[in-house]
Parts: sequence; structure tokens; C-alpha cells
Amino acid sequence: RLWQLERQRRFASGRLSEIFGEKVIPIDKFARIIGFERIAIETFKNMDKQDQEILESYCNGVNDFVSNINIVKESASAKLLPLEFYAVGLNEFEPWTPKDSLSILKVLNFHLTWNWG
Repeated sequence: RLWQLERQRRFASGRLSEIFGEKVIPIDKFARIIGFERIAIETFKNMDKQDQEILESYCNGVNDFVSNINIVKESASAKLLPLEFYAVGLNEFEPWTPKDSLSILKVLNFHLTWNWG
């Protein structure tokens, strides 16, 4: 599931080409033109404090899980990142932020509104 989060985050922020190359630049351009990440930042600013705290708690949970990925520690939550990370040349997971969660929600909302006519 961590790989799914990373893929979705990169799609929503227009950063897929960083790992998949220039073939997906049109997808990145589309995501940046629509502005999923920009809209997510504005949405977070306009959320009430309690909702912001809930979202930050979720992010803290994701980041805590990832920070406990360690090959050496016996009490690690996982021994390695998912293999997909290594297959595309990633060896770390950027900290998860409320912007990431909201960007993905914006993409999902966008997919639900295909009847623009």
C-alpha cells in the first residue's frame, strides 16, 4: 500500500516523470494544469482546526510507520520498502503531508465528475 500512496502522490503533484521518465510528462502537465496540489494547499488552509489536526494525525501515522522501516531493528514495522520503490530507483519515502492526502482526494473527486457537458 505504501507504493500506491507514492504513485498517487506523484500523479496528483505532477511528478510521475521523476520515476517513470519522459513518456509520462503529458500526465504530469495535465495534473499541474488542473492544479490538484495547489487546490489541496488552499483546501487545507480553509479547513477548520479540528479537521486539520485529524489529517495531520493520519500523516503522522504514515510517517511513523515508514520511520520504523529498518533492516536491522528487531521491532521494525517492516524490513524493507516495497520492491517497487527499488525497481524505479527510490530508496526512501518522502514524509507524508496533509497536502498529499488532499491532493489524492482532489484527483478522486475529479474522476467522479467526468460528465462536464
